[in-house]
Amino acid sequence: MLNQPTALSFIARELSQTLGLNHAVLSPGSRSAPLILALGREPSLRTWSLIDERAAAFFALGLAKATGMPTVLACTSGTAAANYAPAVHEAREASVPLIVLTADRPPELRAAGENQTIDQVGVFGSAARVMEMPPFGETSDEAWTRFARLLVETSLTPTPGPVHVNVPLWDPLAASAEELPALIKSGHATFSQAPSHGDLPHEIVHILNSAERPILVLGRDENGGRDQLVRWASEKNLPVFVDPLAGPVHSQPSTAVTTWDALLRAGVDTIETAPDLILRSGDLPTSKPLRTWLAGLAISGVPVLDFASKTSPRDPIMATTHRIESPLDSLDDLALRSISPGWTAAWTTAGRKAATAIDLVLNNSPEVLDELHLINRLTAADLTDSTLFIAASMPVRDLELLYRAQGGPRCAANRGANGIDGTLSTGGGHAAGTDRPTFIVCGDVTFAHDLAGLASIREAGGPITIIVIDNAGGAIFDNLPISSQSDVYERFVLTPPAINIQRAGEAYGIDYLELAGPEDLEHLIATRQRSAPVLCRLATERSTGRNAREALISAVRAALGS
Repeated sequence: MLNQPTALSFIARELSQTLGLNHAVLSPGSRSAPLILALGREPSLRTWSLIDERAAAFFALGLAKATGMPTVLACTSGTAAANYAPAVHEAREASVPLIVLTADRPPELRAAGENQTIDQVGVFGSAARVMEMPPFGETSDEAWTRFARLLVETSLTPTPGPVHVNVPLWDPLAASAEELPALIKSGHATFSQAPSHGDLPHEIVHILNSAERPILVLGRDENGGRDQLVRWASEKNLPVFVDPLAGPVHSQPSTAVTTWDALLRAGVDTIETAPDLILRSGDLPTSKPLRTWLAGLAISGVPVLDFASKTSPRDPIMATTHRIESPLDSLDDLALRSISPGWTAAWTTAGRKAATAIDLVLNNSPEVLDELHLINRLTAADLTDSTLFIAASMPVRDLELLYRAQGGPRCAANRGANGIDGTLSTGGGHAAGTDRPTFIVCGDVTFAHDLAGLASIREAGGPITIIVIDNAGGAIFDNLPISSQSDVYERFVLTPPAINIQRAGEAYGIDYLELAGPEDLEHLIATRQRSAPVLCRLATERSTGRNAREALISAVRAALGS
């Protein structure tokens, strides 16, 4: 039987030394002292300390996104736990594993007027899987081992996500752990869910065998396992619409359709004739033109087959007709043998024409550095050693517009709950988890929303470049009908933050650079392996970006003769 501090130290060691977890993110507090002592003193864990719990949770989210393993997150009692909620919801929607430990008062002190208490039981609602803490002093060493393993398994299967343990802690809170017993089992443990090996239903076999004009939409999936699907798509020679956030694949499909978002925006939604089969994997991309097109095809009767578990449907347009859980090797001999000659080439050729038209427009003004030039340069540069962490507002849509599906940096974003919440903190955690040069690109509203996230950047340190597109407000809202309501639009929707970005960086001890032109961006790219973060501001007008996007689409439309 283990007492409170010893049991927590035992769990910390089991999670790190046996189960392979590497990171724990802690925030200060009194009630959480036993958690801090156990996790902070575990030599196999890399521990991070962040004052702001909201920023800490997003930082942990970034670490888990980068490593694919759960990050441990621990805070004190009270509203500290509530500040975890946005990142926990993001983790749930994005299938990112987290182990969330919230310190709490003993049960007899809850709802009794005790200081710093709220109802923390089920505080995250359906966003987190809930596990009960075994009672201290009444649980065997073996049971604590099983509990640690179950924490990791629950966070990884059947699909990754957050697991919440509300930990009741008794005084004395700063007691030392006793000598720990020997670990019951050593060695790194991995967890995975085996796919179904059942035969494919005859209906799906018929759909796959009769398809003449299939497409594959390869969406965001940060849990790996994409390489086999990429190889299969290339071997079957079907056009692939690759989300920039499609995850860490070793190579892109040879049949990837470049700048597909620009094609659809330009009105090229059919090549000769419409697709007769839509294959999907992962989330749907952000692109509204793509979503609208796919929904229209589904309504017209085109089958939509999703390579996804039934336990985690990701179907915002309600279009999926079938799910395929069988491994891809069961499809090799039977699927997609009737693709029409020239079908894939028509899409890939159109994509290349669109990319050329975009390049001509952007290269016409080489002295300009606006938001489109910025993202185009970052995606086109030789940055295979780097990560582009992009804000989930206008920047991610510009990324889709310009994405070439070949080369460039690995791209990541918070696209689970689809908010701008915690962008700096998550980007900092992602950078810390990968040890790769990282470019974080966001707008001024996103920057203001996570200003405390600069502490995460400082904590992570290393080669992180933050580029803030300062266009005096949320440019994405200019595309909404409410933008015409001038009496409320600017104050209540556009919300220009009017922050002195340089001074914000100085407050956190982060170097600053004003991006005056393309040469400054080239310098950032060339010096990306710097030893400390740098904060950059790119000043631009909202109308500039809007006009540039319209010019690009017009050029693509002209190049395709549509």
